[in-house]
Amino acid sequence: MTIVSVDTSLNTVELLQAKANLMSSGEAAHTLGITQEEVSRLVRQGRLGGVKIGRKYVLLRESVDSLGYIPARGRPKLKRKYTKRSQR
Repeated sequence: MTIVSVDTSLNTVELLQAKANLMSSGEAAHTLGITQEEVSRLVRQGRLGGVKIGRKYVLLRESVDSLGYIPARGRPKLKRKYTKRSQR
């Protein structure tokens, strides 16, 4: 029987560097101004670089920054126009 030992310990510098390159789906949603469900949909479609770990998505900060602005869905909100009668 051969016993193989693997050093799985990371020093704190490597761990902080890895954490700086990653962000959660909640952070990505806040950055992009969309919901977490939309973030997970974008990852499944391949538009955002990320991976599912358990029930959550972890995304690369670079891919979120490169995606930029996502236009809001639905009808655009227009400023209400007042009539002469309502301005009295």
